[in-house]
Amino acid sequence: MEYALWATHFAIQQRLTLKLDLPSQREPTLEFFDRLRKEFPSFMNMHRQGTFLVIDTPRNAGERMFAALMPTEIMSVHASPPSLSDAYRLHRTILEIAPFYLSISPLDVSSLDLSYTFQLETDGNCDEIVAEALLAHSPLLAMLGSSGSSIFDSQPFAAFQIDEASDTSGVLEVRTIDASFETMGESAANRIFVDLTIRRSRGISDVKQLPNLLAKLVEHGERIVEEGLIPHILVPLRERILAD
Repeated sequence: MEYALWATHFAIQQRLTLKLDLPSQREPTLEFFDRLRKEFPSFMNMHRQGTFLVIDTPRNAGERMFAALMPTEIMSVHASPPSLSDAYRLHRTILEIAPFYLSISPLDVSSLDLSYTFQLETDGNCDEIVAEALLAHSPLLAMLGSSGSSIFDSQPFAAFQIDEASDTSGVLEVRTIDASFETMGESAANRIFVDLTIRRSRGISDVKQLPNLLAKLVEHGERIVEEGLIPHILVPLRERILAD
């Protein structure tokens, strides 16, 4: 299934969280980024953002990749990937090489997250759209309507267990951003973000297990996106946006 068809922009993000700080010396950091560039030559720009170091690619028709080293996290993002397999290849490569260049041991691994982000743009009121699309006919919206209230913040959030045996859980979050707060009055679309994060919190016995853990998160994530998120979240949101 082509996920990008359901949103204005689409991205897949991975986050490996550690218990101890990553090495801060130049040599292991540069060797890690150089190794990543061998697999993805389009990584060309390295720069600092606050306390973390980023390597990224130029924007190419909306497509962009970046990886970031934070004190206790390694994050990677593939925005507008040509295919799901392209996005997963970036994340899998990082899991394969990071332990060896950055001295990560099994004891160090705290959790692995895989997130799917769908961004929808609209000229309408994002919070009203979310409330009417996702909470229509609910007791909550009925209560607000009966009191004559107008909604100015509607950002549903839910956390749920996926597989208790492997400490795998999920988080679904709908976020809204009013363009007027970011563009100082310039014309821009308001945005609705739908984020699904699949997290595996259990420890591992071998760093070579990390790519297999990613494969399991992909299996859970794609099932939830295709069976739940698209028909029950994205479709109602898109229909409500088009109704404007």
